[in-house]
Amino acid sequence: MRRAARRSALARVLPASTAALLIASPAAAQRDRPNSADTVPPAPWERRSPVRFALGGAGLFQSGRGGTGPAVGDGGGFDAFAALQVSALSVGVGYQRTEHRLRASGPGRALYHGVFVEPRVSVAPFRNFTPYVAGRAAFLRQRVPATGQFAADNRSFTALGAGVGTLVWLAPSVQLDLAGMFVDARGGRSASLDARTTGPGRGALFRAGLVVGLDRWGR
Repeated sequence: MRRAARRSALARVLPASTAALLIASPAAAQRDRPNSADTVPPAPWERRSPVRFALGGAGLFQSGRGGTGPAVGDGGGFDAFAALQVSALSVGVGYQRTEHRLRASGPGRALYHGVFVEPRVSVAPFRNFTPYVAGRAAFLRQRVPATGQFAADNRSFTALGAGVGTLVWLAPSVQLDLAGMFVDARGGRSASLDARTTGPGRGALFRAGLVVGLDRWGR
């Protein structure tokens, strides 16, 4: 009788235990499995990049070519800008000023100054430097003194440029800014300059300066 009672109890307990194990095993496996949302990186449009602010300035050298105005030659000067950066894109707004020698007879130098907008896109940033491509639209005012051949002139025009550059890491949030651009700095025709176009003309613009900020730009 006792053996029969034990067999009857085992017959009732074993099916219940087996069913509990079968239910618990998938639940434990699901709990231990990593969340798919944690393993799949977010799509680019879902990523949230912080907005960074930077300040910069550089010395400029601009070649003067094209026979514009009273034979404007090479010149130098400076620029200064403030920029906002999101991910690989940076947009800066600043002020530039260059003075150019006049190849024509007579004293004085030609002055070009005004504001500019410069978008930049970083390209494959490396450990200690960040290459970039850039464009520039400058809204300039020129001041050309009177010479033996031409009357004085003071007018506005737009200069457009594009080129490449790189930021070189010097210290946390401080980088050396080097760039070269091809610039078309020619204005409209001017009767006071013998119907010739104004501005330094088409040529190269080189920059060397510093940027404070953009320490992790494009990364």
